[in-house]
Amino acid sequence: MSQPESPQRSQLPDLYRLLGLQPLESDLTRIQASVDGAVARAKRSRARDPELSKRALKLAALGQKHLLSANAKQQYDALWRTQFGPAQYKTLIPSSRVSAILAPLLPQGDPSLPFDLARFLKGTAASPTQDLATEFQLLQDYIASAGSSFGEPRAAESRVPVIDVQSSSIPNQVLNSTTASSFAGSATSDSTSSISSRIRNKREHSIIWSTVGVIVSLAVLFVVLQYVLTLGDKAPPPPASQSDLLAQTPSKGVEKASESPDRSMNSGLPRVPGVESQSHEVQPDTPVPPSTSDESGPASSSSNPNVGDAKGVANSRTDPAANDSAAANEMEDASGGDVGGLADVALSPEDLQAWQAELREIRSLLSNYNYATAQERLLIAKMHVQNKSQQQQLANLSVAAELASEAHAKLVEAVTALGPGESFQVGSSTIVVIVEADDKHIVVRLRGERKEYQFSQIPVGMVYALLDLKLPLQTPRSAALKATFALFQPNVRQRTLESAKELMATAIDGGVVEESIMAMFDEELP
Repeated sequence: MSQPESPQRSQLPDLYRLLGLQPLESDLTRIQASVDGAVARAKRSRARDPELSKRALKLAALGQKHLLSANAKQQYDALWRTQFGPAQYKTLIPSSRVSAILAPLLPQGDPSLPFDLARFLKGTAASPTQDLATEFQLLQDYIASAGSSFGEPRAAESRVPVIDVQSSSIPNQVLNSTTASSFAGSATSDSTSSISSRIRNKREHSIIWSTVGVIVSLAVLFVVLQYVLTLGDKAPPPPASQSDLLAQTPSKGVEKASESPDRSMNSGLPRVPGVESQSHEVQPDTPVPPSTSDESGPASSSSNPNVGDAKGVANSRTDPAANDSAAANEMEDASGGDVGGLADVALSPEDLQAWQAELREIRSLLSNYNYATAQERLLIAKMHVQNKSQQQQLANLSVAAELASEAHAKLVEAVTALGPGESFQVGSSTIVVIVEADDKHIVVRLRGERKEYQFSQIPVGMVYALLDLKLPLQTPRSAALKATFALFQPNVRQRTLESAKELMATAIDGGVVEESIMAMFDEELP
């Protein structure tokens, strides 16, 4: 005999529950999504379970009809309240015996207050019941009655295993795993101390990560500041002012001579009584055309033409110290700069005569090695310039004065560095032995004869040999110094000037001086 149908199955279906919606759901978007979900389930289960697909399609059609239309939904909600409202739920409440057993498990007090899960679990775990079999049987009865009351076999869907409670043998493993262990385990894991411990750990972790973030931020800030300060230190210096540039210009006076050991050798000459036999070897440089004996001064001997004719060159241990580009800049400063500031106007005979006399006086001061007074007269002459020609003449004379002053300083340094008995070589074979020397004159022994020279009387070949002791060999700067010193020597012959012009041409090619300075070698001042 078939079992009669329950009242719920013959009456209105609970579409809200079947579609997974809240009772009396008013959001049409959610209702439409639930209906679409039912259609999707029907499509998925069409091949696997045609019966389930048919029920899902029917449920979607009922939802579309009664819940998505405003008028139909109002009528359905009114009928739903009459059948599934609060008054109707009283018929679904289990028996008083079951309620009495489950009542202690419900929270006490006002149902509207928040549920205290920790307190509930603590009380439940504190006094567990000892009649586990009875509790399990009541739970099974409650699940079965609930499933039949709501119109679905929920007991079959429940995860609780179906056990015959009428049997006298109930596995202890099942009882322990489904009752006592579940309640006690949940109570232990979700107790107040456990929750507090998790919160505390989370707070400590947050503090640790915050501290690490602050430290990393400070480190990045420090690196950025250090980088900015480094860029500030490496910033290019501000451009120097005109006064600073002038202050850095090398002095136009006599340069300080660098001390260096002199190269000495045994001269091979007979020992001079009372004089030591140290010597300085001098290697030959560019030969100088021979000159007559009258150029070597009153103390020169006509029997020794090599002294006045040959150009002496000396070996030096000093490194090249002259900077050609710096020398060119210095010469440009000494010359007074550009010569293009005046018009090329003709001078009157009186002005021309006065100008030539002024130039002769300056050249005379340079011939007598009075370089300080010559510099003063050059400044005075600069105020008398009237045209470009005069300006160029004065510029060339200023450069020559600078070079002559430097050459004289090197000559004095070379002479005073030689002691008695030391020797140097002039030309390719002539050996000169020093007897005594100071900054005014020099006494030498040449081919066994004693000769004394003032600086203005020293033969040009000997001057070149002495300068080579203190100057770098074969450099444009050295050539310019030799040529200028020879230019201002008193009673210089034309052949000596030609040799000096060759040296000056070498200096011009090397960029030490301007080409216009060559005009001084051909300049005649009546």
